[in-house]
Amino acid sequence: MRSRSTARALAVAVGAATALTGVGVAHASPDLSATPASLTGAAHVVTLITGDRVLLRADGSYSVLSAPGSTGALDTFQNASGDRSFVPATALPYYSAGLDPSLFDTNALIAAGATGQVPLKLTFAPGSTPTAPAGVTLTSVSGATATGYVSTTGGPAFAAALRAKVGADHADGRPVGSTPLVPGLTDISLAGAATAPVATPHYPLHILQINANDLAGKPVAGADVLLINADNVRTADIIAPINNGVDKVAVPAGNYTAIVLFDDFDASGAFVATRTVVQDLSVPDTGPATATVNESAATAQVGFTVPKPVNAQYELTTFLRQDAAGNGASFAEIDFGAPPPTYVSPTPAPAVGKLDYLVQWGGSAPTAGQNYRYDVAFGSADGIPAQEQDTVRQDQVATVTDRFSADPATKGAQGSLLVGASDPLLARYGASSIGYGTPMPGDTTDYLASTVGGLWQQQSFGSNNVVLVGDTHTYQARHDYTVDWAHGPLAAEFGQHTGFQECLACATGSTLSLIYSPVGDSDPTHAGLLFTQPTSSHFTLYRNGTSVFDQDGYDGTVLDNVPAGPATYRGVFDLNMTGVPGFSQSTVTHTDLTLRYDPNATTGSTLPAPSQCEGQTASTPCVILPALTLNYRLDTDENNTSTGPVQALNLTVGHLSYDGAGSHAPITSASVRVSFDNGSTWQRVPVIGFAGHYVALWRNTAGTSPSIEVTATDAVGGSITQTVTNAYTVGASTH
Repeated sequence: MRSRSTARALAVAVGAATALTGVGVAHASPDLSATPASLTGAAHVVTLITGDRVLLRADGSYSVLSAPGSTGALDTFQNASGDRSFVPATALPYYSAGLDPSLFDTNALIAAGATGQVPLKLTFAPGSTPTAPAGVTLTSVSGATATGYVSTTGGPAFAAALRAKVGADHADGRPVGSTPLVPGLTDISLAGAATAPVATPHYPLHILQINANDLAGKPVAGADVLLINADNVRTADIIAPINNGVDKVAVPAGNYTAIVLFDDFDASGAFVATRTVVQDLSVPDTGPATATVNESAATAQVGFTVPKPVNAQYELTTFLRQDAAGNGASFAEIDFGAPPPTYVSPTPAPAVGKLDYLVQWGGSAPTAGQNYRYDVAFGSADGIPAQEQDTVRQDQVATVTDRFSADPATKGAQGSLLVGASDPLLARYGASSIGYGTPMPGDTTDYLASTVGGLWQQQSFGSNNVVLVGDTHTYQARHDYTVDWAHGPLAAEFGQHTGFQECLACATGSTLSLIYSPVGDSDPTHAGLLFTQPTSSHFTLYRNGTSVFDQDGYDGTVLDNVPAGPATYRGVFDLNMTGVPGFSQSTVTHTDLTLRYDPNATTGSTLPAPSQCEGQTASTPCVILPALTLNYRLDTDENNTSTGPVQALNLTVGHLSYDGAGSHAPITSASVRVSFDNGSTWQRVPVIGFAGHYVALWRNTAGTSPSIEVTATDAVGGSITQTVTNAYTVGASTH
C-alpha cells in the first residue's frame, strides 16, 4: 500500500522546516497486503542552497520560485532516467569543487527533506576551526566536520557570499571558484545523502578528454558539460565540471553530443553573460579521444521584440538531445530578472537522433496598474538556427485574461502567475514554468506567442500558498481566452483533464489508486496543491465496508494486491484549514465518495496515452474509475464575496476524465443544502436542471459565511457528498 500525504507531500510552508519523512502505517484488512509506502503522483518542493525553490510534479514538469533578491541564472540537467539537478549559476564555479553535486540533485534533496531548509555537512582541512559561511547555521561541530543547514531566508546570504568570492577571483586573475568560502572549508555536501554506488561498467570504456577555452582562447576557469551518447542515451548521459579548462571522463565508444555551459562573471561576481555551445564529437573504440570546445562558437545572441513595452523578467533556454530510439537527456538555463545576454552556437541537425531547442522569454508592463505581460517561445525541432532574434507580431499572439480570486484573509497580498511553454518533443518531459508577481485579487492579460505549436501550461501560486496547476493547453493566435483562478469554493475534486496526467483514480491489474486533488477551484482542468500546513487532514478508504486505509495527513492511497472481483470502494477525505493564515473561506471540507469497480467488466474506460497510473505495465492498461467529481461556480466577486440578495450556484456533476475518457454513466440526482450557522442547522434549497447540469438558488444573509452541502448520484451505484464550511462571504449590501 503506497499512500500520499497531504502534510508530507503537499504541505510545505514558505520558510518552514517540514520534512518529507515519516510514512504512516496503513490499517489494512486481511485481504489486502501492504507494500512499502511511497509517494504517488505527488508534488514536491525542494529548496536549493541559494534559497531558490523548485516545485516538481509527477509528470516531470517543474516550476521555479526564485529567492528574494535572486539574480543570475539557474541551470537544470535531466538524464534519460528522469533524474534532475538544479544548479544556480553563482554556484557553478564551485560545483564538484567545494559544493557537492548532492546539494543540487532533486532526488537527494527530497530524500533529505530539503523543503524549507537544506541540511548540510561541512568538511574542513585538518587543524582548521569550523566556521559557518554566510547564511549557514551550524548545529554541531566535531573535529574538522560540522553539520548545519541553510533555510529559505539564509539562502540569499549564501548566494551573495558566492558572488563575492567569484568576483574577487575574477578581479585578481585567479581561477573562478578557487577561493574557499571561509578559511579551511573544503567541501559542503547534503547531510544524510547516500554515498554514490560504485559503477559497474557494462561496456568497454575509453578516456575522453574535453578541453574548454574561454573567449580569449585560454583554458576556462570553470564550466560544465552535459555529455550525451547520441547512439543510446541510456549508456551515457553525464554531467561533469570542467576545471582549469579540462575534463576527463571514461565512456563507451560512439557518437556524442557535448552541451557545454560557459558563464561569464564580472569583478563584482555578477553574472553578465551565458554562452552555450552544442558540439558533436565521437569516441573511437581504439583508444583515448580529445575534443576541444571553444566558448567563441556561441555567436548567436538570443533576443525578443514584442508589440507592447515590457520589462524583461526571465529567459528559459532548453536543449533536448534524443537518440534514435527517442530517449533523451536535457539541459536548460533559466535567467532571472532582466536576463543578461544569452548566446548559443548555431548547430545543424544531428546525423543520429534529434536536437530539440526551445527558448521562452517573458516580461511585464513597465508601469504599475498596466496589468499585462508577454510570454513568448520559439524553437527548432532539429538543430539550433543561426537567427536568434525574434520579432513577435500581433497576429501571432493569443490573448489570455487571467482572473485571480483571493480569500479576503490574504489582504490583497501579491501572488504569482507561472507560465511554461512546450513543444511536441518536450511535452513528454513536462512543461517548465517560471513565476512572477501578480496582484491577487485582480486581472492580468497574458499575451502568449509561440512558433512551436502554442502549447502552454499556466499555474497560480496564491499568497495563501495554494498552487493551482492548469492542464497544458493550446492557445491559438488571434484568439481570446479567459481563465479563472481560485474562484471558490476551494474543495477536493478529481476534475476533468487533458494532456499527459498521472491518474488520480485508476486501476490496473491488482493495483488501485484513489487520490484527491485537495483544493480544486471552479475550473475542472485545474489541480490544486496545498503548500501550507493544514490544521488537520485525514483520509479513509473502505472496500466493501471494511477499512483498508485510515491515516492522518493523507489525501489518498494506492492499494496493491487488490483481490479480483467486483467491489464497492468508499473514500472519505477531510481537510481543516481553520486558523491557517490566508484562509477565512473553505476552511473545512468533507468529501465522501462511493464507487463500484469490477475488474472483470469489459466496459471500463481505458486511460489514454501518454497519461499513466500506478502499477501500469505494457500488458495491464489503466482503467479510469467511475469517480464522481463536483464543480462549483458561485455568483461571487474576486474576493469570493456576494453582495446580492440571492445567491446562484451553477453546479456541474460529472466523472473524472482524461482527454474525454472516463465514465459516462448518467447522473441521476443532485441536491443542495445551505447553512448560515457553521452547520448547526441546514436548509434544503431549490435545484433545477438535469443530466449533471444544475442551478441552485437561495437568499443571502448579510454578514455571514454560508456553508454548502452537495449530494449527487449516478446510474452505476456511485455517490458523492461534499460539505464546504465558509464556502463564500456575504457582504453588507444584499438588497
